[in-house]
Amino acid sequence: MNYNYYYNSSDYSNFLWQLQHSTYYNSVRFISLALLVLGIVCWWRILTKAGEEGWKCLIPFYNFYMECKIAEYTTLFWWALFGGIGTVVAGVVIGLMARSSQALAAIISILPLVYFIALLVMNIKWCIRLARVFGKSGAFAAGLFFLPIIFYAILAFGDAQYMNGSAPAPRPGEVRAWRCPSCGAYTPVSRSACEQCGAARPDKDMVE
Repeated sequence: MNYNYYYNSSDYSNFLWQLQHSTYYNSVRFISLALLVLGIVCWWRILTKAGEEGWKCLIPFYNFYMECKIAEYTTLFWWALFGGIGTVVAGVVIGLMARSSQALAAIISILPLVYFIALLVMNIKWCIRLARVFGKSGAFAAGLFFLPIIFYAILAFGDAQYMNGSAPAPRPGEVRAWRCPSCGAYTPVSRSACEQCGAARPDKDMVE
């Protein structure tokens, strides 16, 4: 009895290709899910440190508003919201006017670019303000911008304390911020004037 065996190398190559890509995509999914869970946990703790309920980080849109609120920069939220709506409207107008007035359509097409550039600048400012309300430096703000998940974890699990007018005072023995006698806000000790009202820093014996 004769047996004829046929080996198709292309089928084997396809199998290896599918196996490799399946492993790759599964790894990407796992890492993405892990980062998502870590981000939720971090922001839950960050909001709690700021005196807010942690569950607020779970609600879409409202969580972004809370992130802007604790950084005392809700302007970013409203710009992202209405600017995004304006960008969509501009896209529709461009599509309608492309045939009738190409020059005007070209001008309107610049608006989305302006929106995203402004959003980028405001995001940088948000990182600076978030770092500031937790008594961190500009270098930490840069870390929030370039490596957000790592620096969110530092804020969440580190000893950073939220320092604004409604937050509790720093722990005894920590000379990291001073309380403004005029408005009650906390300002990093590196600054000589209150960031809220501009009042001068009190004497050293008043620094908390």
